[in-house]
Amino acid sequence: MARHCLNACLRFASGRAAGAESDMVAVWTEAVFYVRSVQCSRWAGLSAYTERAGWIAGKFGRAKTAVKLQWDGIATLQPLDSTSLDCPGRPHRHHEQRLYPLRAAPPTHRYPFRRLVLRRPPRLHLLRRETEAPYVLHYHVYLSLHIYKDNGLSQSGLANKTTIDGIPNFSETSNDDLNNVLASMRSTHFIPGYLPKQERRMILGRKYRQQLQDNPVTVNVADEEIDLEWLDREKDIPNRTDLFHRAIDLMASTNNWTNLPSLLTGLKHSGAKLEEKALGKTVRKAASAGRIGIIIQCLQQSTNTGLTLRHEEVLQNVLWALHSTPQLTGWTDEEALLHSLKAANQIALLLETPEHNPCIKTTKNHILRPNDPRRRPEVLALFLELAAVYSWKFQAGRDTDGKVNTYTSRLLSILSTSHPEARQLPGSLTPRKSGPQREMLMGVPLWHGLSLAEKILSQEGKKSSGASSSLSTEQFGMLTRVREDYESGLRLLAEALQAEGPKEGSYGDQALRWWRDCVRD
Repeated sequence: MARHCLNACLRFASGRAAGAESDMVAVWTEAVFYVRSVQCSRWAGLSAYTERAGWIAGKFGRAKTAVKLQWDGIATLQPLDSTSLDCPGRPHRHHEQRLYPLRAAPPTHRYPFRRLVLRRPPRLHLLRRETEAPYVLHYHVYLSLHIYKDNGLSQSGLANKTTIDGIPNFSETSNDDLNNVLASMRSTHFIPGYLPKQERRMILGRKYRQQLQDNPVTVNVADEEIDLEWLDREKDIPNRTDLFHRAIDLMASTNNWTNLPSLLTGLKHSGAKLEEKALGKTVRKAASAGRIGIIIQCLQQSTNTGLTLRHEEVLQNVLWALHSTPQLTGWTDEEALLHSLKAANQIALLLETPEHNPCIKTTKNHILRPNDPRRRPEVLALFLELAAVYSWKFQAGRDTDGKVNTYTSRLLSILSTSHPEARQLPGSLTPRKSGPQREMLMGVPLWHGLSLAEKILSQEGKKSSGASSSLSTEQFGMLTRVREDYESGLRLLAEALQAEGPKEGSYGDQALRWWRDCVRD
């Protein structure tokens, strides 16, 4: 019965392919085989069926019809009554059927086509000792055939239409320059990068130029048909890095970041590797425009976009963006502060995943290593700062959800164990000559958070009369020392920066505004 089922399946599929009038016809058929075997654990007659299917597929393949065989299945071991051997498949009322997964075995000389074998063959002789009831092994095998008719118009042996993964599209913007840059990126870099190796050779190789003109080739990309056009590597393809930076600058000037996920996705899947500085610039410019949401969207799709918190430049600029959003309003806009708090929670969740945390090998790994981003003082300091400002400004100084106490305890623990060097800023620090004032940008959130946490938790301690929810005396002492050390170091840096007279909008001006805008009342 299994042989007849397979033959009928193949005849149906081949008939559909041979009688098709279109250039490409996909046929999906399934055949289920049940092979009963009590004395052996191998898959017995299925190998013969596989050989027959492969022989028929090869026959149609020579007729310019591509046939793909895909196997899938599972084996069930069912105990049967000795009186019901003529009814295979009916399980014994005292036993449950056992499942054995099948795996696809690679082709061999004896079996030139893919076949299915048991992963863990059952030991039937041991099972027979446990019970008198015989066991029947059933193989539920699913055979799917994909048949494509080939017109053979391409001299290189390629079909005129090939289906591949979709290439990202860009939505139209109100800026013509941005539209042109994105269109150029897609046509000269995305399309060649997404094409299979042979098609990519055709549009980039000089020997295929005349062939494409005489015999045009169309590639079907999802629902879009693209005519392959020959490209001159020296004249027709602009520099990819220059195009990317031009696109980011135009997105920043027009404040139109809708196409950023598509841009990063296309670059990643076409084989481009962007430098960390380029990714950091992208995050910084988007955050300056108040579009931290689009950055988090790209981070959540890191598998496609390639934007990950594993990059130091990305992590630092994301942290600075979360601080800048409410700081630009003088910490008086509750909505902006809540927006940063929600974004910080999403960043904290992303740091729990292997895609964004190099110290996590699997999703079940919860061990905090010394270099884990979740143990870095600047990361916890930002979370503490946002929670402390919100409690102090908009909750009458009450730590209602306990986040201020939790973040303060964790930060003090890290400063006393894994990062003792971060307890204070060196007194000999001087402003950087160029680039971001990193020491100040990292130190301000830590001092700001600890300063407000000291006020909030001291009030909580007085109200609760030393309840366990507040810090211990030793922790309060350490909090005060760290806060005072950072305050003196930051004040010296601010005075040195002020003496240099930084221009408005410069890195020095940014650091001074962070220091001036801290909540001190």
